[in-house]
Amino acid sequence: MPDRSVRGDGTAVADGVRLVLDLLDGQHRAGFLIDPASTVCACNRTAEGLARSAPGLLAGSDKTCAEAGAPRLEFADPAMQRGLVRALAELARGAGPQAFAASTAQADERTGPLPGAHPPALAEVRRVGRDMRLLVVTLLDGHIPALEGRLRLVFGLTAREAAVAAELVSDAGEETIAIRLGISPNTLRSHRKTIYAKLGVGSRAGLAALLCRLP
Repeated sequence: MPDRSVRGDGTAVADGVRLVLDLLDGQHRAGFLIDPASTVCACNRTAEGLARSAPGLLAGSDKTCAEAGAPRLEFADPAMQRGLVRALAELARGAGPQAFAASTAQADERTGPLPGAHPPALAEVRRVGRDMRLLVVTLLDGHIPALEGRLRLVFGLTAREAAVAAELVSDAGEETIAIRLGISPNTLRSHRKTIYAKLGVGSRAGLAALLCRLP
């Protein structure tokens, strides 16, 4: 595997950026160091595996960012690609971090993500130095480490509510979730209502979007 601390032009990536990329690996988030033209200069291991774990998210995803020199990053979802272009333009004008999401990855309240949709994902891009940008991609239906404990700590959920919330960000239907947790569908719906109220969200998609931003 090529050295992830070296840019496509052979220059070294700052230690701080390399540390951030490694930290994102621990959070199961893909990190891409790109220039204003979206050329990938470095990435973490999660980013390199994104094509395999989320086919259809990136255009030309048959190659990782470490292959074929320094490819241009492009999302398969046209709306998400427009979000990236807008975000880069805003950063060029001096704005702060810009977030955007795959518009076609809508989640159904009962069944989870719609079949055939692009993988539910959120992305954020921020300036790193004068000529570099850090793009972070989080799959909303992916694994979020130590989620239940963080839900209890950050939002004050009970142990049962945290377990329910962790299941609600999966792609399982509510009947399946109730069986997994050993509770009735009515009890699950009651917990869901309480969780949404405590977290200030109104849907499973909104819950997933919030949870992927947990520190």
